[in-house]
Amino acid sequence: MAREIKPGLVELAKRLKALRKALGFKQKEFAKKLDISSSYLSEVESGKTKPGYDMFYNLSRNFPVNFSFLLHGEGEMLVKEKKTGTLSDKEIGDRIDTEDDLLWYIENSPLFMHTLMGFANKFLYDNEQIIKKDIEHSKSVKNKKKE
Repeated sequence: MAREIKPGLVELAKRLKALRKALGFKQKEFAKKLDISSSYLSEVESGKTKPGYDMFYNLSRNFPVNFSFLLHGEGEMLVKEKKTGTLSDKEIGDRIDTEDDLLWYIENSPLFMHTLMGFANKFLYDNEQIIKKDIEHSKSVKNKKKE
């Protein structure tokens, strides 16, 4: 009895195969990089088998894959390599050209994180009573729904 091939799985399979080819691998080489058998990769690329967690994990560890592209066909096939190193706060105006640069700075700047935590702490302190009332209200609504 032939297995039913689901349309979404076929599209994923096509994108995975395109990714492999764009990276310049033959099936056997790619399977080895992903620590899976070449027959399993062949089944996945033909849409007959769902890819497993291990394959996705090894794919993410070894290649700059955009999983939005792979799973949904959205965006670029590969993501840009992440920046490393440091960026002093004096350089921020000269070095941030894109949204990705800004996000990298936000994630890696101790000054930004310290400032953000300061604002969050002040907000919580200034609004403590309102937050407590909101929590109590949410709990009472939840308890009423249970009854």
